[in-house]
Amino acid sequence: MGHSIRRRRSRRVLCVTFTVALLVVLIAAGWTRYSTDSAITTSAATPAMAHRTRGAAARADWAVNGAMGGTHYSALDEISRENVDSLRVAWVFRTGDVSDGAGTTGPATALESTPIVLDGTLYVATPSARVIALDPERGTPRWTYDAKRDRASLSHDEVTTRGVSAWVDSARAASAPCRTRIFLATFDARLIAIDGQRGTPCADFGAAGVVDLHAGVRGADRLAHEYHVSSPPAIIGDLVIVGSSIFDNVHAEAPSGVVRAFDAHTVALRWRWE
Repeated sequence: MGHSIRRRRSRRVLCVTFTVALLVVLIAAGWTRYSTDSAITTSAATPAMAHRTRGAAARADWAVNGAMGGTHYSALDEISRENVDSLRVAWVFRTGDVSDGAGTTGPATALESTPIVLDGTLYVATPSARVIALDPERGTPRWTYDAKRDRASLSHDEVTTRGVSAWVDSARAASAPCRTRIFLATFDARLIAIDGQRGTPCADFGAAGVVDLHAGVRGADRLAHEYHVSSPPAIIGDLVIVGSSIFDNVHAEAPSGVVRAFDAHTVALRWRWE
């Protein structure tokens, strides 16, 4: 798919989902050995950046995969059935995070991430649990956070991270650290809160920004290799809700598939459902 910048920035922000989705096709078609090099390609035909109103900026936010409430609905209307065939690629960002799992490169990867957009920044996660914040107008990186997943322990898996979710602490000043929190759930079962402006872990969340999701889950301590998280957390109010990916129907001692809700401020467990 392509991402086209037409007349106003609001269209740019909506189209950027198509651009990152294009990466799935480009990388899946050319898996090689693991690489961490990033690259950006821009189109010479990209129109100059135009003015965007405050109202348009608010409507362009897509803070959770599937939109708030899972409606998959956006109020943006500048792309329609009448003009969708005129979309052109404005830029392509290559994460460099790709592996076919051969040799000593670790697990195979699958790029399945859906990007989110909040306050004029696009956030995308890579299979190896790196989060990249991009300028949605140009595709240039603003920061990168690497969760440093242990590749060797997952060498027999195909790993992925399907995205991140965003939550805004309205009680904090606009410039305060971690007012915007980007939540990343990793394949090796960690929940990480990242400062949306700076790309650093939120020190007041868990242990230096990290929560071990194995803790408190029946069977996950003994069978950690069977307990993973691949989907972005759901955000409901001040709750961060995480599920899991388990090896079910393999044996009776499989880890629990419990769903848990954590407080976005304090990481306190608010409820669990099994």
